[in-house]
Amino acid sequence: MALQDSGSGGIPALSMSVADINVELANNSNDPIDFVGAAASFSGILPGTVELLEFYNKTFAGGAGDYGSLESHALRFLVFSEQGESDVNTGWISENGELVLCAENADLPDDSRGANTSTALASDTEFIDDFISGDLTVGDVVYKNSAGSSLTDLRPGGDFPGSNTHFMLDTTSDKIFDVNSSAVIQNVVSRTPDTPDAPTLSSRTGNSITVDVAADTIVTRQLVPVLGGVDQTAILPSASGSIGNTDVTTQHTFTGLNSGQTYVLGFKGKNNFATTAQGATLSQATTAATTWTNNTSSIALQIDTAKSGQQDTFVRPSTSQPAANIDVNNHNGNTSVSVTQANYFPGSGQLQIAVSVQGDPGSAGNDNSGTGWATSHTGIEHDLGTKIYYRIRHQDIANNTETDPVNQTETITFTNNSVNATVSVPYRIQQV
Repeated sequence: MALQDSGSGGIPALSMSVADINVELANNSNDPIDFVGAAASFSGILPGTVELLEFYNKTFAGGAGDYGSLESHALRFLVFSEQGESDVNTGWISENGELVLCAENADLPDDSRGANTSTALASDTEFIDDFISGDLTVGDVVYKNSAGSSLTDLRPGGDFPGSNTHFMLDTTSDKIFDVNSSAVIQNVVSRTPDTPDAPTLSSRTGNSITVDVAADTIVTRQLVPVLGGVDQTAILPSASGSIGNTDVTTQHTFTGLNSGQTYVLGFKGKNNFATTAQGATLSQATTAATTWTNNTSSIALQIDTAKSGQQDTFVRPSTSQPAANIDVNNHNGNTSVSVTQANYFPGSGQLQIAVSVQGDPGSAGNDNSGTGWATSHTGIEHDLGTKIYYRIRHQDIANNTETDPVNQTETITFTNNSVNATVSVPYRIQQV
């Protein structure tokens, strides 16, 4: 509870007894009270003579230190310079994402706060009513002298402009913090980066695993991926440097892995002050190797009956024969397919392919939910099967004259999980 408010004026509007103080301290109500000793447990009561009135509206905080005992702290801040203007003291600004630099005790790049501006590092010794000795706690008060007679000038309304939240670095406690206009500490963050959470699986292939990792990145410059206990090249978090970056998710892909193998994945947090230990890990296997089987070794499309002056169409295998087929094993995602094009037709003919995972696409190319005819297809799904049925077709685009044919070999390429299968197509069109 909070002890009774003294009300307005020099005389308390409400009465308060020594028993109230004892109860707040969890003592017996009729115990004798040591005012100086009791004052050490209430924030805001300064050194020197302690009066009973000072206890009004104070709350017992608990802890390991003594309120009222001001300790010196080495604080770091910035001096801001702008061409043609007087220098002013400032802190690192959360709204600008500068808190990583604050934790690192690092200067800002020139012009980062506007053209013709710069900053320089500065330091001062201030005195803090720290309840935990040598540490910082939200609610501690910063003074500019050991007597506690004056609040620090390093605050909004003092030396700092009041338009932003200004953070400082306390190298005594190795924490960053900001103060309000009353010099009361509001936000306290260790300058050591937060240890990232265990990564979670996003996707995987036969040679890569993509994960999401969450971390508090207020002071984190980089995340270090760890693969099987070995640090990898550090990456940037998706956001950092602001007081609101308490739960930031970053995505990363571990590459160059072996198919069907399990890997232990983790992350470290890093800035130029410290690097954390590896956080909790994820054990995850890549997918099994993708393979292609039962592919037709060759489909010939060699025609000697093309007619000059008309649009010819030829399908292979011919419709009197079953469709060709190929199987994808351990597929990952969808399949794509494409066919190369003969170069001796001056834009007048195409080699096309139609595929279906449900059965023969037929001469129309769209039987059994087939894809229809085109030189390539993507997004071939395998929810209904891993066997791909296909036919190829030569079609003239315009009335043409096929002269001086050349025996060529075109190629059908099936791709899944970055693994290719190819089918050779001996290709020749000869007019009658």
